This record gives sequence, C-alpha cells and structure tokens, in this order.
Amino acid sequence: MSVRAKALAYLMLFFGVFGILEVICGIGIKLFDRRVGLQPVTFPANDPSYYERAMRMFHFDPDIAWDMPTPVRSPQEVVPGRRYAASAYGDSVTYCREVKDDETWEHYFERNTGHKIVNLGVAGGAPDMAYLKIRKYYDLYPSDVVLMCVLPENVNRLGSTLRKFLNRADNFPLVKPRYEIHDSQFELYWPPIYEPDDVMRVGDRRFLSGIAQHDYFYQWFKRRYGFDLVWGRSFPYTFEFLQLLKGEVLLRNTDPGYIPRFAQPDDELYRILLFVMDQFLALSRKKGFKPAVVLHTTRQDVPDDSFVAPFIAHLTTLGVRTFEVSAAFRSEVQANRVTVPELFAPNGHYSPRGNEIVAEALANFMRREALTP
Repeated sequence: MSVRAKALAYLMLFFGVFGILEVICGIGIKLFDRRVGLQPVTFPANDPSYYERAMRMFHFDPDIAWDMPTPVRSPQEVVPGRRYAASAYGDSVTYCREVKDDETWEHYFERNTGHKIVNLGVAGGAPDMAYLKIRKYYDLYPSDVVLMCVLPENVNRLGSTLRKFLNRADNFPLVKPRYEIHDSQFELYWPPIYEPDDVMRVGDRRFLSGIAQHDYFYQWFKRRYGFDLVWGRSFPYTFEFLQLLKGEVLLRNTDPGYIPRFAQPDDELYRILLFVMDQFLALSRKKGFKPAVVLHTTRQDVPDDSFVAPFIAHLTTLGVRTFEVSAAFRSEVQANRVTVPELFAPNGHYSPRGNEIVAEALANFMRREALTP
C-alpha cells in the first residue's frame, strides 16, 4: 500500500471513529441536559404583547431595575415628605404577595401599635435592589427606622442579571443591576436598559450574551457543565462531553446553594451581601435613620435556620439589630397555636395569619430595642 493510500486510510479511520464519538457524545449530552434541565434561555423576539403582559404588574425604573406600579403599598394614603415611624424595603415577602392590602404585616403592625411602617417592597427583588430603592426613596418617604428585609435564599439573586439564568422555569424578562467584585473592589454593573421599550431587547441573543458575561449563574453553568445558557451546545460534541465530565468530577461542589453560603466568608455572593449591608449602614449615618434588619424565612427553613447565625453575628458586631421571623414562627408552632402550613400562602409568601404573627413579634422587638417612639 502506498504512503498516500495509507494516509487516506488513517484519515478515514480517524473521521469514522470521531463520527461515532460525536454521535455517542451528542446522545449522552442530550440525555444529561434533559435530566438536569439545561436548555438555552430564550424570549420572544417580535412579540410586544408578551412584554406588555409582563409589565402590567411592574413599573420599569432605571434607578432600581423595576418597581411595583406604585412605589408604596398601603390601604391608607402615604403622604410624601411626611416622616413615619418606619419603612420597610425588600422583596415580595416584604411587599406581601398573595394577601390583600389590609392583610400585610406592615398594616397589622400599624393596627396594633398606631405606628406606620411604610411598605416599599418590590416583588422579585433582591437585597441590592432594596438598597438602591432606599437610596432613591428615603428622602421622599423619610422614617425614624429603616428595615432592610432579607430573605436568605435570595442571596442568590445578588448574582443575577436575569432571573432565567438562575432558574430556567422563570420567564420574568426584566433585567437587574448587580455588584461585581474586581480586584477586591465592588463595582455596580448596570445592564444597558434605559427605557421601558428596551425590555424587549432580551429577545435578542446578542444582547443576552452581553449581560450574561456579568451573570454569576450563567458563568457557573458554563464552568460546571460547559453549557452556554444563551447559545446552547456547540460542535464538536466530544469536547462538550469532556467539559461535562470535568465539571461533574472536579467542580461538583463549587456552588453550594444558598444555605452553605452563610458559612463561607469567601463566597462571592455572601461577600456581596455583606457589602450591601455596609452600604445600607453608611446611608443610615448619612441620612440619620436607625437601621435594622428583618430576616424573613421560608416554609422549609422555619424548623431550623441556624445557618444564618454567622450573618447575624456579623450584623451584631456592626451594631445592627436583627429580627428573625423564623424564631417568631417557631415560638408559635411550639406552643401549638399554629402549624407551619398555616403560616404560608400557597406560593410560599406569608398567609394573613403568618403576617399577624410577624407584626406582633416585630412590635415587641422594636419596643425592646427602642426602635419605636
């Protein structure tokens, strides 16, 4: 056999083996991606009605990301410029989704004490957005006390520019800013969304690819699984499969979920949470209000939320009072006055009964800590 013939035979053998590997790896990757739930993040490119529906419940705000249709939720009028006893900033548990205006814990607090907590929560928000909203609205709605409300599981939202990168089942199209750490410095990244109509840009994969470079979970999935949440898998599948094996073997424990983050001082998102708290305290000194933190809880964390102890200890060293909702719930459950399911509405927010317990325990806490007039 001539040298040329041998070379051609080897070349055909190589492509034959490579082709078989590609088929096997392609099938293996598809089965794995289906099991894990990996699929590219997409939004409609030319369907304005899709974004109009999403915006019915929210208001685009270039200084925060998004807000509720009105910045304050209250069954009674809240007068801009009037000083109130307290104000509360946070996510949907602070806003009190799934209950009526007169069933929020802020309303029950006012009913029980005569002191108003102005509800400035934002559904779908995160601690960084809460800080940005305090910065924007405190002068308009001043208060003696400002409650920074934190749901521990939402520490993950501090890494997100688009919620669908964190949870592929979440079709919420709005994007948010986030703090990034560069050379031990914290920098606030703002996605290039400037007008309400810009929201539709998430339908453009080139735009998604741009904001993805700043998203913690996009980067984590790419590092762990070799999967691009914008563009999906790419040829050759053999290399994708090798990356997948590397991620499964070497990077299995690189992302611990929200609970272990609180025990890892070097965790990126936990460090950002502490930075946001530092910014909150700096603002309190500048504006002259008393800062306090409300730690909300979830159904699964009521029995044991000891994982937040390092965070509470850190806040204590800074002189920040912290109110734990889970402790109030556990007290009521252990006294057989309520069951855990009765504390929560169907989609995980507090029920009216849960909000009543929060309001009563918070009033006792604020009296004890001299946070009410």
